[in-house]
Amino acid sequence: MVGLRHVARTRTRLALRAALRFIPDRAFLPLRTSFSMTAPASPLHSLQRSLLQAARYRGVPYEIDSFVLIDNNSVRLSNADSFIVEWLYWFGEQNGYEAAVIHWWKRFCAASSHIVEFGSNIGYYIVQGAPMAPDAHYMAVEPHPGCADLCRRNIELNGITNAEVVEAAAVPELSSPTVALLLPGGRDHYVDAPCGGFVGVNDVHDSNEDRRSFSTVTVPAVATSSLIGPLTDLIKMDVEGQEHSLLVAMLAQLKAARPTIFVELLDTTPHLRTLILEELLPAGYQAFVPTKQALVPLSTADIASVSTFRDFGTRDIILTTRQIG
Repeated sequence: MVGLRHVARTRTRLALRAALRFIPDRAFLPLRTSFSMTAPASPLHSLQRSLLQAARYRGVPYEIDSFVLIDNNSVRLSNADSFIVEWLYWFGEQNGYEAAVIHWWKRFCAASSHIVEFGSNIGYYIVQGAPMAPDAHYMAVEPHPGCADLCRRNIELNGITNAEVVEAAAVPELSSPTVALLLPGGRDHYVDAPCGGFVGVNDVHDSNEDRRSFSTVTVPAVATSSLIGPLTDLIKMDVEGQEHSLLVAMLAQLKAARPTIFVELLDTTPHLRTLILEELLPAGYQAFVPTKQALVPLSTADIASVSTFRDFGTRDIILTTRQIG
């Protein structure tokens, strides 16, 4: 069960954090700096990464209110109890959280004018993408109150003026003004910015799953189709298995405006794969996996069966009608 696995991981993480707190920060901070300057293919780099994997469980030092990325001082993030914050503090941009996807997100943002991001968490993609397109409108949709607050704080920290945060859960149809957001792992699972939250039944979580390990938060709801307009040209979706249902809800708009779509293609989302094959590819879309070196095209056979995380180290693919050179 997904929820029970989250509980086990949470308990392991908390135990490691408690144990590692006995080691002073000064033992790890020089390693954080040297890792960012070591050649990626070297044995030393691999050793440093292994050591930093342990350091990451310590979290970010409590006395730090905010920090710049170790390898990109133009990005500042607020400290928080967050998996993403931990990862970015210790590893930076080039070696940290979703590095290849961020590289391409910035490039596509620079060529876009109306951007919508579903599931923004702490706002990392906002602070990386919005400055690349200062004249564009960037809408970030985030249902969890703590995450939405972090988004706003990080937008302010980075002096971004072209982004807005919609604090609501995107749903296919608006049948109620609020909806229950389920949080795997209980309330001690990254309290400030929990990962893995989802609404209702979807590709990843079925109705028979044991929900005793989940906590719930009631949040505002907003219809997905109301967030997409005829000028929308770039969309990112990280909504824990709800990608399929949200894309279906705006399918007519997608076929009309044909925005580029960054979307998670998990191994457990067969309905999303079918939608891509039967609806988006015939509408002129091509599918690519983002790597640091290039965009790797996916064939129809790949889309039906590929494990992007196993084969490429990323869960995201890019669906676009733009000419890729």
